[in-house]
Amino acid sequence: MGNLVKENFKVVRQQMKLACLASGRKIEDVQLLLATKTVPPEKLQVAMQAGANLFGENKAQELREKFPFMQQYNQVEWRDGLYYTSIPARR
Repeated sequence: MGNLVKENFKVVRQQMKLACLASGRKIEDVQLLLATKTVPPEKLQVAMQAGANLFGENKAQELREKFPFMQQYNQVEWRDGLYYTSIPARR
């Protein structure tokens, strides 16, 4: 599983680079946000090892469960609507 996640991440990043080249944008101006809905923290850790650092979660309860585990990685940024690296109130 770990190798598949890493390989997929690498392929997506390469596609992003090609799209940026074709559109005249800088790759530094584009971000890849990984949706974490129903994804366990262990898989997120594999994605981080592959280079991912921006995650999005649309369910506050799931974010509450994942945030403590992921908090140890200070390079990780979470997004939930307009919330950045915070746990929103339960909806």
